[in-house]
Amino acid sequence: MGFISLICLLTKRHCLYEGFFNLVKSLNILALDSAASACSVAITINSNVYAARFEVMERGQAEALAPMVASVMEEASQTMPRGFADLDAVAVTVGPGTFTGIRLGLAMAKAIALPHKIPVMGLSTFDAIRFGIDQKNGPLIAVIETKRNDFYLQMFDRRGAEMTKAAVLNAAEVLSMLPPGPIVGVGDGAGRLGKFLAAKGYGGFYVADESPPIAENFVGLALERFQFKEIGAPKPIYLKAPSVTLQPDHLK
Repeated sequence: MGFISLICLLTKRHCLYEGFFNLVKSLNILALDSAASACSVAITINSNVYAARFEVMERGQAEALAPMVASVMEEASQTMPRGFADLDAVAVTVGPGTFTGIRLGLAMAKAIALPHKIPVMGLSTFDAIRFGIDQKNGPLIAVIETKRNDFYLQMFDRRGAEMTKAAVLNAAEVLSMLPPGPIVGVGDGAGRLGKFLAAKGYGGFYVADESPPIAENFVGLALERFQFKEIGAPKPIYLKAPSVTLQPDHLK
């Protein structure tokens, strides 16, 4: 059994991309996430995950992200003697998620990439959490926890095309928009949403994965997009205004 096949088996993720990994050129990509309810970093060397760090946390990403980056880079140092200069790209989740977490990840990615003229790839948290999930049984709804009475979410059809735009909706609003099941739910808000839907008699919602974005999982998406030159300037995705008021200088 190959490495990618084993990872797919262990993580219960569908191997739609197994053939792709056999074709992709050797790439060194650093992936970062601090946008939601966790903090994670992963690095690929020659297109294989070489080192990764992950920790669930409601807050504290600002203190955790830099040490995680330093740790994976230290682990990779013998293979990447020039450090960040040996990277082909830096990938980072750009939201939806927490205002502070999104800005933190983007700032870290740019601080690493710009001095070495490395591209920064922005990935939505919805794409990050649904990457590799088997959608053959029906549409998929990606759900990010907000810790309020609403959710960040977006729905995709079984081919991965958008069925809805990214939105902030409460559970009742989600119920009113759902088509007949089955519908696959993923993301750290999927469990809470699923309990509400079940209590309201909606029986077609299946929670496939309740993980937040995890760099080790979604770095494969970055590899795919880099290979096909789908690299654009990373732009934050804010669905709600920040809960604090910033001075004008901070908004530049």
